[in-house]
Amino acid sequence: MTMDMNDPVTRERHVQEVRAAFELMKAVADAIRDIDAHRNGEGIPNGELYAQLMGHFSYQTYTAMISKFKEMGLISEKNNVIRWIGPKKEA
Repeated sequence: MTMDMNDPVTRERHVQEVRAAFELMKAVADAIRDIDAHRNGEGIPNGELYAQLMGHFSYQTYTAMISKFKEMGLISEKNNVIRWIGPKKEA
């Protein structure tokens, strides 16, 4: 199925979906950064993070986000522990 982006209703729905996806990714990135800071840079085990988030979206969505964060240079993962390596939180 293709979207008719000339249709204003379809276009607005698509914009809302993209905005929602961005906000979800931002919330997860903020959570990773805050948890890592709270734990003094010790990070969070991947499984523990997923367990905290699993009621909100699928495992496939979670792994896609984690992969994207790695590609963007926001997180690192070693020995299954995720650490924030992106910018520090603004005061």
